[in-house]
Amino acid sequence: MTGMSEVRMFGHHQRTIGALLIGVLLWLIPSAAGAHASLTATDPAEGAVLVTAPTTVTLTFNEPVSLGDAGIRLFDDVGTETPLEAHAIDTTIQATLPAGLADGSYLVSWRVISADGHPISGALSFAIGEASTSAIDAPDLGDDPAVTRLLSIVQGIGYVGLLTIAGMVLFHLLILRADPWLQEGPLASPRLRITLAVITIVAYLASVPLTVARQQGMAIGDLTDVARWWRDLPTDVATSVAIVIAGVLLTTIVAPRLPNARLQQVVALIGSGGGLAALSIIGHTRIMHPTWLIVTSNILHTIAGATWIGGVIGLAIVLRSVAATDGARAARIVARFSLLAGIPVGMLAITGVISGWMILQSISALVDTNYGRLLIVKVGLALLVCLLAAANHFRLVPAIRTTPDAADQWQRLRRSILGEVTLLVAVLLVTGFLVNQSPRETTAATIPATLIATTEPIAFTGDLDGAMVHGQITPGATGDNTLTILLMAADGSPIVPIEDPEVQLTLPAQDIGPLTTTLAPDLADGQYAGTISFPMAGEWEIRIIVRVSKFAEPISRVTIVVP
Repeated sequence: MTGMSEVRMFGHHQRTIGALLIGVLLWLIPSAAGAHASLTATDPAEGAVLVTAPTTVTLTFNEPVSLGDAGIRLFDDVGTETPLEAHAIDTTIQATLPAGLADGSYLVSWRVISADGHPISGALSFAIGEASTSAIDAPDLGDDPAVTRLLSIVQGIGYVGLLTIAGMVLFHLLILRADPWLQEGPLASPRLRITLAVITIVAYLASVPLTVARQQGMAIGDLTDVARWWRDLPTDVATSVAIVIAGVLLTTIVAPRLPNARLQQVVALIGSGGGLAALSIIGHTRIMHPTWLIVTSNILHTIAGATWIGGVIGLAIVLRSVAATDGARAARIVARFSLLAGIPVGMLAITGVISGWMILQSISALVDTNYGRLLIVKVGLALLVCLLAAANHFRLVPAIRTTPDAADQWQRLRRSILGEVTLLVAVLLVTGFLVNQSPRETTAATIPATLIATTEPIAFTGDLDGAMVHGQITPGATGDNTLTILLMAADGSPIVPIEDPEVQLTLPAQDIGPLTTTLAPDLADGQYAGTISFPMAGEWEIRIIVRVSKFAEPISRVTIVVP
């Protein structure tokens, strides 16, 4: 190759590494992650003190949910459980309460499964007549940490196996395209093919009972109850695992036994491609819109990830044998892989942006949730991969092309690639934990009955374009509250707007709102009151809109914390 060609090749390496850096930074969201359901309203309201006993309890969510085995349970102030009949209709869960409930505090503990297959749990407390002063002792319907940890590990191992197999097929087709199919390269070794197949299949089979156990709130010891988890096995999970296993067997067992290379390639592509596509059957792709965009992005993201990790591992295996016998040919393989590396990285960048925008939706979620913190760990590992890749492309690859028979350079490249492989495997293992986390905070803690009796009114003062608004929220807790405001001019005189004030409530952390209410005149000029409702605790933003004339409508903005 001429010197000018070398310069063009090196310039292309620079562009490839630039794309690689961007792609890794944007490859933030694993394609299997989901945006879990959130509770948006309850009836009775949280913390309500009722005059008469309600006949039903209704929970409303922001997406369709279903009931698990734990379902909904009712506990009185001494911890006695009363069975409830409940049913799910789209985004609503309704439970029928028994007749003749005595006065006192009650706690409704619930666990549901969101449309993306992830479980969420929480509690609703209310009182009849007068609230009790003691906390209610009720079982925690949250996840068993041992089940979640084991499921995350198994899923991470499954990702490593499946993406490596599929990526090696693409490595054969795109990088070793001039070589006889399955006669050399990473997939030429029957031992390696069988080992990867066994690891992947065992991991995905193990994920089935663990997924059911996590959805249904089962303990790790309940996994021995095969009849129970088999009965509750979701169809989408079973279908996805079956397709993955079939794809792995087609690629590693069936394809190598076929009579000609072309047929082997077609069957291996169908098997590995089907296995990757099966990952889109479960997770958020079923509920997020537009569906065509999410599914397409999801599949391309997975293919790009497989191309990356399978290519790096395939390159490491090939160089171990080829570089020692034919340095020039090994240099051509390295250069070919370097030229094509930018394509999957670009796909990762585009699909990462799409997924990130539609799933995270909040910068604060990066530090406020386990999902965000694990995401930071994943990005940090990916950046280390970038540093190694940059060293390879900027220094080692040009040097190897100049002197392909230099053994010390090949040894350095192999060590660097091994480091990349190790870090990429770590990225996928972290992804196994990441997909089981919610990108948003959820309200899952059991609430003591004493909360009902100890809340205090919330007072606030806000600016109203030079005037003032003084407000009080009673009782100052989740559920229905009375908001009373007093509008005062700078000289202390009351303000009487030409229209009744409007109040908008927003909870940014949960993407709830605006919830709009119009206040009515109260006891004196400038005083208005009305009922507002906080469906859950958190830091709420309140906007009070006051039309004082035909052309003037000042807005007061305040932030309060609802316990």
